[in-house]
Parts: sequence; C-alpha cells; structure tokens
Amino acid sequence: MSNAEPNYFKDNRNGTITHTRNNLIWQQKPGTQKMNWSKAMEYVKNLRLAGYTNWRLPTRSDFTVLLTGHFHGMDISNGALPPYKWLKSNGFLDIQLDYYWTSEIYSTDRNYAGIVCLLSAYTGYFHKSYE
Repeated sequence: MSNAEPNYFKDNRNGTITHTRNNLIWQQKPGTQKMNWSKAMEYVKNLRLAGYTNWRLPTRSDFTVLLTGHFHGMDISNGALPPYKWLKSNGFLDIQLDYYWTSEIYSTDRNYAGIVCLLSAYTGYFHKSYE
C-alpha cells in the first residue's frame, strides 16, 4: 500500500476485517474450496465466525467499494496493486486468484449469478453451476 493511500481496514483480531469505508465486516481468510453458487450460499448460511451468524455473500457493489482504486485497466496501469495483492497487504489471508460469488442474480436469467475476479477486479455473471 502506498503512503498516500488511506488504510480503510481494521483487523478485528477474531478472523474478520472491517472495511471502515462502509463498515462491512469481511471474513479475513475466505474458504479456499471451489464451490458453485448454491454451495457458496449454503456456506455463508452456516458460517459461524466472530460471534456472528448472519453472514451473506457480498453484492457486486460491496466488492466495488472494497476494491476501489484497484481495478484492472486504469488503476493497475497507473501502478495500483491488483486486488488480491492489495487485500493481502491489508491483512486478508489465502486470497485466491479466482472468481468469488456475489449474492446477485442476473435479472434476465436466474441461472446466472454475479462474480468478481480478485486477479483483475473484473465483475460479471457466471452460470450458477460454475466451480
């Protein structure tokens, strides 16, 4: 993280990190197992961490706020760290160079749900069966 960039992360020392820009609490070490969208929804439904039982998949908007300044293209071309490196430098552990599911379902085809790639911060939609 460059000296000019503010630190929006607070390590809660309980397996979670708070993003102080929007006060969302994130799992510090997300699971490394690949899973389809239904399994991801089941995972968060059953997650018990830091005294919380109301976990959910983030929205694409949540990811946009989290990754501001670290998107593929202009940000990275201008010297910003790619999302996965930036998250690791701010206390996140075992971030995969892969796609992470969001809670959003594609409006015209409910078989597709939102994804975010932490290699490039690309957002889009994949078929829910994708692992």
